[in-house]
Amino acid sequence: MDAPAGERAAAVAAADRTCPRCGSLREADQGFCLECGTALPLVTGRIASLRRRWMRFVGWYPGDFVWVSLLALAVAAADRTCPRCGSLREADQRFCLECGSALPLVTGRIASLRRRWMRLLGWYPGDFVWVALLALVVAAAGAAAAIVVSERRAQAAPRTYAAPAPLAPGSSTLPSAPEPAAPGRTTSTPGSGSASWPAGENGWTIVLVSFPKTTSRAAALRTAARAARARLPLVGILDSGLYASLQPGYLVVVSGVYASKADADGAVATARQAGFAGAYSRQIAG
Repeated sequence: MDAPAGERAAAVAAADRTCPRCGSLREADQGFCLECGTALPLVTGRIASLRRRWMRFVGWYPGDFVWVSLLALAVAAADRTCPRCGSLREADQRFCLECGSALPLVTGRIASLRRRWMRLLGWYPGDFVWVALLALVVAAAGAAAAIVVSERRAQAAPRTYAAPAPLAPGSSTLPSAPEPAAPGRTTSTPGSGSASWPAGENGWTIVLVSFPKTTSRAAALRTAARAARARLPLVGILDSGLYASLQPGYLVVVSGVYASKADADGAVATARQAGFAGAYSRQIAG
């Protein structure tokens, strides 16, 4: 008959305060019994917690070796039984004769890793775990490499334009854009894709591509560099949140500064011929 709950609780308390061999009192941090020299079990940690649970349930405890034995039995069972139906198997058997499941190998690197896992944790999810862990490592390495590449490109990339000066109090119209040197065009020349918008000026430009600000800075930088290589004038990137005429939340790759919409519309065809099929004219105002 099982011991009463009170006796089991007393046994748990006694196990933490006495030597399991001679019954002498001990301290919690004591490693060996001062009377018989026996190595004392730990009273903190995972094994101590399992020991208390065992004693509360059964009322007695065989010793900490029981956990090593149980792990050894689990490892041995994994090599001798089908992981799906539990039927016995031979070491060289590839498929279960009862349920037809593919059986894990019991020799080689994977089998060795499986046994180590089970000795450490007492259970095993399946051989697929190694493929999943490898994929996780590759994904982490790829993400780290992408971050490094993006940061290096950002250091040499076009800069974002500064916000234009606000309108004067009481003004109802926008200031005029600077007059171009030739009709329909600016006096700009092809550059590196890092042109700056004229400070305090409002006017028209050609929007080549817009990218979400939070996720696509690297793509915006690449597009600006490509537009500059295509010899489009005054290529740069606008932070749309700094301009009242643009929808916030975007990095806008633009080309040129124009005095009027007609001048900007005349330059749209050139941008489209350079490979930016969605190019269109847009007013830039603070």
